[in-house]
Amino acid sequence: MERSVEIIMVIRDRLEYTKKAIESLVKQTYFDRFNLTIWDNDSSEETKNYLRGSVWARYPFVRDVIFSEENKPLSEVTNTLFLKSNSDLIGKVDNDVIVPPDWLERCVKAHETYDDFGFIGGFHFLPEDIANLKPKIDTFNGIDIWRKGHIGGCSFIIKRKDFVDIGLIPTSDKILMGLSEYQHIFHKHGKVNGYLWPLIWVDHFEDVRSPNHIDNPEYNDYKWACRRMSIAEYSDRHRKNSEKYLNNNLEKEVGK
Repeated sequence: MERSVEIIMVIRDRLEYTKKAIESLVKQTYFDRFNLTIWDNDSSEETKNYLRGSVWARYPFVRDVIFSEENKPLSEVTNTLFLKSNSDLIGKVDNDVIVPPDWLERCVKAHETYDDFGFIGGFHFLPEDIANLKPKIDTFNGIDIWRKGHIGGCSFIIKRKDFVDIGLIPTSDKILMGLSEYQHIFHKHGKVNGYLWPLIWVDHFEDVRSPNHIDNPEYNDYKWACRRMSIAEYSDRHRKNSEKYLNNNLEKEVGK
């Protein structure tokens, strides 16, 4: 029997990003047993009105839209929604990402084929970032994967039973969550994290190289609230850190 999948998307304004992310997720996901749960983290009335109106009317895959009266940490929200889910597979797609047409089907097939796959999902870098790399590709039950200790959090799928068995994402008062460290815990439990090969390319709008990137005060304020840096500073750091991250082997990445 085909596994059921629930995707969560946590939103805090950035309405133009949100519209593109939801539209691409719904239009480019052809998996029949797929539901989307949206959590609004106390956005503006304009964003809330869009979620109350257009989303419910246009997208039958939207299972629920939850409106929070405060901006809660992502770890807390993610734990809450994953615990409520009764789907076999659970995951998160951010509201600043465009996913490709086959992304979910490939992730579901991988999880169905090999029980010890952990965090697998989209690759949020650009071809130029890996132009000089020759990644080591491993194969599990015929599924090729570039193994990494963590893959970020902008688009991923895991098995809900692993989330239940391994435990909740550590929570804190921070708006952002320590998802990289949590993925390392999956690795230590014998789970295989990484990027399916060929890569599932996603467009991450916060990278200033993205054709969908928006540079305005509202979006800069959002990044400052989350990271205490501007979008330009974040994007520059992202490019510098990505070189080290992409070149690290698995053992070095997880501290072994």
